[in-house]
Amino acid sequence: MLAGRMSTISYDPFDPAVLADPYPRYAALRRAGAVHAVPSLGMKVVCRHADAVSVLRRPELFSSA
Repeated sequence: MLAGRMSTISYDPFDPAVLADPYPRYAALRRAGAVHAVPSLGMKVVCRHADAVSVLRRPELFSSA
């Protein structure tokens, strides 16, 4: 999991259009790859369930601390 290149697809979780209907953007993110940079927020996003579980279970590896 989490293999491959990081996507640079544009994604702003606070965009009013995304907030109104996030599911098309979620689908586009899943199609584009496992990990996406959100430069405006200075973070990375994972959008597949298995990847999110992997990240949440390994805080020693996936932490900004």
